[in-house]
Amino acid sequence: MPTLHENIENAYSPNRTFEPKDLYHYDPRSFIFIVDKFLETGELPQGMADSDGMLTIDTSEPVLCYIIKVLLEPNVQARVLTSKIMAKAFRDMMVEFIIDVCAKVKYQYSRYSGEEKRAEETKAWSLMKRQEGGNALLQQIGDQHEEDGFDREYYEHLFSQHGYADDNTWCKMCQDWQQSIQNSLKKKTEEETQNRGDSMKKAFSARLDRIKRQLDNLGVSDFDAIQAWQMMDGQWTETEFEKQMNVVRIQNRYPEIAEVCRKMGRVADDQSLEMMKVSTGRQYKMEHAGGSDFEVVTM
Repeated sequence: MPTLHENIENAYSPNRTFEPKDLYHYDPRSFIFIVDKFLETGELPQGMADSDGMLTIDTSEPVLCYIIKVLLEPNVQARVLTSKIMAKAFRDMMVEFIIDVCAKVKYQYSRYSGEEKRAEETKAWSLMKRQEGGNALLQQIGDQHEEDGFDREYYEHLFSQHGYADDNTWCKMCQDWQQSIQNSLKKKTEEETQNRGDSMKKAFSARLDRIKRQLDNLGVSDFDAIQAWQMMDGQWTETEFEKQMNVVRIQNRYPEIAEVCRKMGRVADDQSLEMMKVSTGRQYKMEHAGGSDFEVVTM
């Protein structure tokens, strides 16, 4: 079964253009597009900066702000814009970071969606319902969102002096409630982004140091290193890299091996009309028979 990472990459259109509105839906592909464009051109996508390199987009969104900050760091640029294998390693880690953070932010939004709906519906409360439940509601909102900017004492004083009959005041209270929900979400997004980002940056720096040290020791070119990296599923270890580099060297020395594998390395087709299955017992697939259209080993 494809991983979330693979599903997102497979759904990625090569002709995709930058749409700022998509960032606020936390679609990982929108953020990945920014990283890809930067690695390809050394610049942010068109529409994000002017000809002088000054940002022209609202960077109040925490995930976008963090990504741009990382991309514009001189130390990062010096590494990833001068080496394809460094760029590959950087992209893999950034994609993992983006997918993880977007999933967690979407989860937080789903948790708060019910409260946002309730705040909107509360605007239509009748005067009798406001009088019966207004004080308890203010108490609840204050307990939940006092640190998010909701001024409970102000509204308690206002309603105690003038009652709940003024529709404008009541709707303003509900709007402030909705704004406090958004403030809370933004705060959680900033915390999640910063925490995950700090861990990612430390791991990224350490990984690039290991990669550079090993490439220098082995005298490996960027081209060969990328082939080996692709065989490692993005998980860099020195022993696994040396193992895959041996494979790359053999392929380079004997290119006919790749041609033989291409012709012989069929993949089983579970939907084939010639597929034979067993009706009872346990079935196994033999690795060397992976190109077969039937399964016959049973016990």
